[in-house]
Amino acid sequence: MKNDKRDKLIQLGTEALADALLKLAERNDQADDMIERMTAMPAELVKQIKSKLTGLKRRRSFVDWRGAQRFTNELEGLLDDVKAAVEDAKVGVELTASFFRADRSIFERCDDSSGFIGGIFRFKAMDIFVEYARCYEDKDRLVDLVIDMMGDDGYCVRECLVDAAAQYLPETNMRRMINRFQTLANKEEGKHEKRHWLGQIESLARQLGDAPLFEKTRIESWGEPGEAACLDIASVYLESGDARKALSWVNRIPERLEFKEYDRRKLLTEIYRQTGDTEKLTGILWEIFRASRSRDNLETLLEVVGKDRADEIMEREVRLIMGQTEYCSNDVSFLVEMERFDEAEACVLNHPEQLNGDFYSTLLPIAKAMEQHERCLGATVIYRSLLDSIMDRVISKYYSHGVRYLKKLEGLAVFIDDWRGHTEHESYMEAFRKKHSRKYSFWAKYGE
Repeated sequence: MKNDKRDKLIQLGTEALADALLKLAERNDQADDMIERMTAMPAELVKQIKSKLTGLKRRRSFVDWRGAQRFTNELEGLLDDVKAAVEDAKVGVELTASFFRADRSIFERCDDSSGFIGGIFRFKAMDIFVEYARCYEDKDRLVDLVIDMMGDDGYCVRECLVDAAAQYLPETNMRRMINRFQTLANKEEGKHEKRHWLGQIESLARQLGDAPLFEKTRIESWGEPGEAACLDIASVYLESGDARKALSWVNRIPERLEFKEYDRRKLLTEIYRQTGDTEKLTGILWEIFRASRSRDNLETLLEVVGKDRADEIMEREVRLIMGQTEYCSNDVSFLVEMERFDEAEACVLNHPEQLNGDFYSTLLPIAKAMEQHERCLGATVIYRSLLDSIMDRVISKYYSHGVRYLKKLEGLAVFIDDWRGHTEHESYMEAFRKKHSRKYSFWAKYGE
């Protein structure tokens, strides 16, 4: 389709396209900017970029959340101008750095609750800076520039330049940057200010694979390591190839501590792989699978214990799930994933009072799978839970979803002969209409 349109546009000829673009540019600022970018000479475009950057810093009007996407497009266009106009690495670095230095003016005058604008800095602007910085010959000057920029990172979007340092600096310059950050940290009296500089050292140490430096810096910054710090330090030791040292740090964490338990198990999995401890690897994979049953976790376990045990393990897990006295959405999702629809439906029908329709993100996929595979009663029980949740919360903007669920229930009821003790559709509807008779906007949508 896209190629067909392109061919047709080519057949229109250059004059027709030029006229159309100019007409579009009269009504659309982005189109106008694109024409300027395509037709301006590089030197002229650089001047325009500098003028726009100055304008960003002087801008006084506020951009609310409704205008955030448009403002994001404007910032993207400015960065596209830089890429289009600048070949010289020094100029490219300076212009991109100027863009980062406009961060305060930008964020103080816009609502970035969507995160779009922050993403422009952390991804697109960072990528462009790195691209130019790789070709920037004076690496010492580059180090000075980045350190100077990190002195005023109130919105935490400049730290991505340090996080990417290994992509544009050799180790010698990264070590120089570490020394400079340490000197700055030593001069600070406040804990928050000191941690700002030490955090940059942690990032550089991790990129260099210098686990002892990372450990030393984390302890200097936060004192005696807690559970999260132990995991971070262990991760860096593992990344640097020292699995045994990593294990010693993981072992500092109390077992069965719920905080970051998933991260602990994942880390132990990789440690045991690297150390070749198959017995402990098997044990931790069983823990991961039992904590969160899924096809992926099962297949990872089978790679170690043997794929020939798949049926045996599956049957045992199904028995365990069916013997539970409480509804577990994750386990039912696993049964659906493994196409054990009868057992999945039985779990739903055994615990209808435990279904919480507020958690639609987990319940809705199960309901759709039940419906698709003709487990109509199971799907009905879930759709009722979803519908009841919407009606009880009395949020009219969700009524369209409620109407859709109600019509699903009407369609499913036709195919259910045995309600197995659950309320039949007519009785459910009678009670539903009585309870929600005054929700006029819902019934208006239902009648459309």
